[in-house]
Amino acid sequence: NGVLEPEAQDGKAGKTPAFDHNDYNSHLRELEQDPDIHLQDLRERSWDSVLSKEFIMRMHNGIYANEKKGSRSWRGAVLMKDSISLANYQRLLQRLKPGTIFDLGTAGGGSALWFADQCRALRLNTKVITLDIVDMRAAEVKQLHQDEGIEFVICDVTKAFGQLKTLHLPKPWLVSDDCHVDSKKLIAEFEKLGMDQGDYILFEDTHLATADECGMNADKPEEYTCDHFAIGKQTVMKNAMMERADDYKIDTDIQDCYGYNGARYVNSVFVRVTKAVPGAIGEPQP
Repeated sequence: NGVLEPEAQDGKAGKTPAFDHNDYNSHLRELEQDPDIHLQDLRERSWDSVLSKEFIMRMHNGIYANEKKGSRSWRGAVLMKDSISLANYQRLLQRLKPGTIFDLGTAGGGSALWFADQCRALRLNTKVITLDIVDMRAAEVKQLHQDEGIEFVICDVTKAFGQLKTLHLPKPWLVSDDCHVDSKKLIAEFEKLGMDQGDYILFEDTHLATADECGMNADKPEEYTCDHFAIGKQTVMKNAMMERADDYKIDTDIQDCYGYNGARYVNSVFVRVTKAVPGAIGEPQP
């Protein structure tokens, strides 16, 4: 019938195959004995990744295919995230159950819509706020955002405090940075807004093989370059978070789910582990 039949445990027909003795529920219970989130100090981690340049190049094929007319990847909106990133966000959303998601870098609006839909599927009452310096959303995507209760804010995200300080921002927070600005200014702005213990920030596009320009992919390797964009972003992010290494740790359950730094971002999934100190630099005032 085309399906390989397992040998019986004692080599005789009619006996229960050995693999049927595996109790999957027992396996799950064993895993549950280690329920803690695994956190690691940034200063202890290497900046290597299990994902090769060739792998990252191939992932770009899928990302930029989402821009093609008639192939909009999420309910008609461009969603510029790769499959590993989407899977990692799903894992984090289920565990964190965020009260507020800040989607930094709206672009076509697909990411904000995807976040809102995932939260609704998880029956979470999460507020999704998407920010960009210009509004590039198509009219139909603007309507979808309005229908889903997604709030769009036009601003420089490194100066977002004035725009966000009067809003109700339930905890915990997930800050998704896909806007490619100065990471040091960005994290300081959200600390000023109220980034606190248990809140997450994820910096995308910090794998050094990330393409320098939109549209680059594995189909034209001779045109593919990665010698400045991600290098610049990783360097600024690294310096900013090294300064805060006592306050933020890497969530390795997310960062290393597909292997060590197995994503298009490297050492970039942070959770704040300390309480904010009122009056400290970058912290909210009492």
